[in-house]
This record gives sequence, structure tokens and C-alpha cells, in this order.
Amino acid sequence: IAGLRSTADLLVSMEQYEAAEQMYRDYISQSGSFDAHLQLAVFLAQLGRITEALAICDDQWAKAPGDAVARASLAIVECVGDQPKVQQVVEQHLLDSIRQHPRMAWQKLSLARLRELQNRYPDAIAQYRDVLNIEPHNLWAMNNLAYDLSLVQQDLDQALSLINQGIQITGPLPELLDTR
Repeated sequence: IAGLRSTADLLVSMEQYEAAEQMYRDYISQSGSFDAHLQLAVFLAQLGRITEALAICDDQWAKAPGDAVARASLAIVECVGDQPKVQQVVEQHLLDSIRQHPRMAWQKLSLARLRELQNRYPDAIAQYRDVLNIEPHNLWAMNNLAYDLSLVQQDLDQALSLINQGIQITGPLPELLDTR
């Protein structure tokens, strides 16, 4: 089964998209995994087949772990760029998920990333702060909050403090040093 995915990825790199799609579909039929469905969704989005990609994600929201579907949905948003209708579909799923599970950090992280893609940095900042209230040492939230604060030139002392705290926790990771 893993060979099907690897073959599909290879076919994509060779720009053999029709054959790659068939491999992804074979991967789905043999594995039945949510991950296979989500990989197909992202692949279809990369080909510009957004309606199909979103339909797969819509179906997976009820079946797969939400964080995986959120990552795939955000990848679709990144593929299409500034398309408010696509963003709204993903946003609605994320907001529904947050309403159902308000203390799960991944949902707020995903919504924060969507807000960044929408250039809504104050909203992204608020989401990252919410994440840190839930998980005070969440490195992704610390890094992205610091970055967004510096981007909007707001609370720069807090931004530097967050990055320095992250470096203390994990050491000098390149992602953190880039933000600092």
C-alpha cells in the first residue's frame, strides 16, 4: 500500500498527473485511510480542482481527526490564494470544530493560520494568544505570535520574550532564530 503513495508522489514529480491521480485513488481503495483521502484532496487542489478537493475534505471532517483535515484544508486555501469562498468553507468547519471543542489548541492554531492567509493579523494574534492560554509552551503558537506581532509592529517586547522562551525550551532551532 505504501508503494502506491510513493508511486503517486513520483508520478507527480514527473508531471504525470493523470497516472498520479489513479495511484492516489488506488491508495484510497486499498488503504481506506483518511490520510489517503486528504492527500488526494491536496493533489486535486494543486491541479486547480478545488470543488473536488473541498468535497473530499467536507466528507472527511465527520470521519477523520480534525487536525489532519484542517491541515489539508489549509493546504487547499494556500493553493488557491485569495478566494474568499474557499476560505469561508474552511473557516466554517474550523469555527464549528472550535464550538464543539473550545479547549483544543490545534483548532485555534489552524484558525490563526487561516487568519494569516486572509491578512487578518489582529485576529491571528488573538487566536495564538488563546492557544498559549491552553498550552503555554506551544512552540508553534509562540513562534507565530512573535512573528505576527513583529509584522504589525505591536508588543515587540512580548514578541522577543516569546522567541527567547521558545529557544530556552527547545534550543536554537532555525525557525525560532529566523523569527528572532
